[in-house]
Amino acid sequence: MTNHEKMSEQLDRIMESVVFEPRMEQAVRQRLHERRAPRRLTRRAVIAMGLCAVLVLSAGAIGLSVVDQMRSHAGSFAPAIQSPVATVVERDGIEVSVVGAYSDSYGATVYVAVRDTQGKNRLSADSHLSSWNLDAESDTKLSRAGVLDLNNLVSYDDQTQTAVFCLRGSGLQMSGAQPGSQHTYTLTLGTILPKAHELTFTLPQSTASETITQTETIDQPLDLSLSWTDEPAEVPQAVMSEPVAEGVTLTAAGRLGDDYHVRLALSDCTAGKLNSDISTDSPLKHPDSYVSNVIFDDGHSIDYILHGARVPDASATDDLSFRLTYYTAPVLYGDWTIPVTFTVSEQIPLQIPAGCKLVSVELTAFHVLLTVPEDQTYAYGGTTVNIQYQNGEVITCSGNGWSLTDPAADGQTQYFMEWSTDEPVELAQVASVTVGDFVLTPVQE
Repeated sequence: MTNHEKMSEQLDRIMESVVFEPRMEQAVRQRLHERRAPRRLTRRAVIAMGLCAVLVLSAGAIGLSVVDQMRSHAGSFAPAIQSPVATVVERDGIEVSVVGAYSDSYGATVYVAVRDTQGKNRLSADSHLSSWNLDAESDTKLSRAGVLDLNNLVSYDDQTQTAVFCLRGSGLQMSGAQPGSQHTYTLTLGTILPKAHELTFTLPQSTASETITQTETIDQPLDLSLSWTDEPAEVPQAVMSEPVAEGVTLTAAGRLGDDYHVRLALSDCTAGKLNSDISTDSPLKHPDSYVSNVIFDDGHSIDYILHGARVPDASATDDLSFRLTYYTAPVLYGDWTIPVTFTVSEQIPLQIPAGCKLVSVELTAFHVLLTVPEDQTYAYGGTTVNIQYQNGEVITCSGNGWSLTDPAADGQTQYFMEWSTDEPVELAQVASVTVGDFVLTPVQE
């Protein structure tokens, strides 16, 4: 094979792994034409010269593709990413698509691209999700004392107005999914929030004793999670205009029945929520009290409700402290619901040696999973766990989470612990797993 043929073969392999967005390919074509005599360029030529061009074109000029951003963020887990079977959902000009996922019986990582198809700049590098969920085909939720990571923005491209989010859930029970099987789940994205602003202010204790006499009904308010609700809400009418902070005016405060209301008007706000700093000895504290917000008038008014708040004693003099979180950029109200199908990692049991008090140990491509008797939870809480391949290579495991699981046959309490692997595990190559002082080997079929 000649050198030319070898280079051609290498280029073919490179091209197979390169993913261009249409905008990126067009930008490369345009820049190359600026430097060369006009002629028709094949896609192969564009990619070949584009590999050089991307070194000198700024990221802002052409950006990385969504797939590139996802794989860069996934790092050592990039080879495990599947291209799941999923639909594209669009609502109010916001398009949501699933671009990659990997999972085992305990956790899932899903990459989602969100694009403003109307070009209104409603997403940004500060965008984040208020909530997300992954449900099985039935009504059974996946969460089992699980943690859903909301600090999840991977990247934002202001030219395509596309944000990429990484949705990572640990401590999940992938309900109904058999290891190694393909399964369909329903991914739901909640409200997408912009950058948050915060400020604090105080109100006199006396406002919690005054009775509100003028009210109005809001037909479709927003609740605390910034989602629309069909339940109407009775709120105080705006009867005053007292500045409490820059851009924030108090328009009503007092009691409606057993509830304490604070109504605010904001000059530059799309939505917001208010929380009170209620300490244990606060005159407003009540065992059954909780906080909610009704947000209305296109987000410019907020009604804070403290349910079941008691009337403060006449001798109380301390001011009431409040913390306001609000947004000045558009809030994109969910939910976006997408069926997504992907394959759950294989899972192998490990042989427990004599003297080891673990109930069971299983290994997936992403976790070491332990079932532990209640009296052994602290003994194994800080245990070192690593995986040895047959060729001697060692894969380390980091951190551990634990949660209550089903009791033993004799009724004894058991806990479920997990260690995350630092890279995907090739299960067929595993020789042993070390858990503390014990070495466990795969169960031979």
